[in-house]
Amino acid sequence: MDELKIKIEGLLKLFDSVGHELESITDDNFDSRMEQVSRIQHQIIELKEQLQKEFPASVLQLYNKEFQERAKHISEIFDNIISRKKISLETVKAEISRLQNQKKISSYQR
Repeated sequence: MDELKIKIEGLLKLFDSVGHELESITDDNFDSRMEQVSRIQHQIIELKEQLQKEFPASVLQLYNKEFQERAKHISEIFDNIISRKKISLETVKAEISRLQNQKKISSYQR
């Protein structure tokens, strides 16, 4: 069981790493952070498959709540990123609309 706990802790650390990478995303580092998230995701999948082969599902289900909490946290981080981008997009959209209106006014004044 010590081996199981070590692997579960490793898996939980990987989930935390995904959260950390996502929380540190900016416009400048988006691509590199998402590449790192993808690499960590592959590690999570490999470790999950390894655990499923080595241990019965009934034993693994004991840790299900911890994984669900971390997955929910990651989902919330993604939602926050999307919300921030949506607000930014709306701001740019409003600025473009304002500039187009100014251009129309300028052409009418000639």
